[in-house]
Amino acid sequence: MNINISPLDMALIALCIALVILIIYLIITVNKLSKTMNEVNTLLKDVQTITEDNTKNINSIIENVEHITSDAVELTNKVNSSVKGIETALKTPLDDPSGIMEGTMKVKKVYSTAKNVMFAAMVVKDFFNKRKEKKLRKKLYKQ
Repeated sequence: MNINISPLDMALIALCIALVILIIYLIITVNKLSKTMNEVNTLLKDVQTITEDNTKNINSIIENVEHITSDAVELTNKVNSSVKGIETALKTPLDDPSGIMEGTMKVKKVYSTAKNVMFAAMVVKDFFNKRKEKKLRKKLYKQ
């Protein structure tokens, strides 16, 4: 039995074999890519979970700082009210002018301290907000 195959037929057979090999290679590559994408998806879910947990912690800290700030504002308002009451009392004539001046200076020091406390609380709040934003950005970029 003698099989007669023309050169064109041999070229077509070689081309078909090459195409089958290429298709098998593509199937293997797509399978590997699918596995890699599943791993990336899992990592992204982990990052999302970590980010949500960190956001909850940051929000809790911000709430605490806001409470401190509101307490400082309340303290300042009380001091302001006291200062106004003392200033009103100082407008009435008294027997001891040096005592009045000494009392006024003490009240002004307390008032100044309260203002400084309120300002410091606001600075702390701003610092924590910026620090948390930086940490969140760093964690997101690292992962």
